[in-house]
Amino acid sequence: MKIILTIILLLSFSSPKITYFANPPLEYSLPDVLAHIKSFEGWHYNNKEYIGYGHLRLKTDKCINPTKAQGDSILKVDIRNYIHAFKDYEDSIALGLMAYNIGIGGVYATEIPKAMKAKESRTKIKEMWMKVTQIKGKVNLGLQRRRRIEIIYFLKD
Repeated sequence: MKIILTIILLLSFSSPKITYFANPPLEYSLPDVLAHIKSFEGWHYNNKEYIGYGHLRLKTDKCINPTKAQGDSILKVDIRNYIHAFKDYEDSIALGLMAYNIGIGGVYATEIPKAMKAKESRTKIKEMWMKVTQIKGKVNLGLQRRRRIEIIYFLKD
């Protein structure tokens, strides 16, 4: 799995155009989802806004500097909540992953959920997915790589 992700990341640097891979491996599990988030979020320590693997700190959070084990537990709870928020969608895992990055409201602000409900073509949904790569109006290469991997592993064909 790590070798495949490394190859994909290397390929994503070689060409600025979007490449969709044929027949991606579609079997995934909670550990795959968690590994994806961890690889992009990294560890947040002594951060006022985020803790663990990108958990947005809430006023009710008692844990300020979690251990790795606590960070794993927080991440599991968070991702399950995000996936559950999209339980009515076939691609709830993919939408949950995007929501972990941009928030549930951010996902609904895109046209992606509507397109999924309307059973738009997968190509169109993937194109919309790749448009969620900007920060302050500028394309972010890290978000492009993240979205490519989400398409390959977590969007069902």
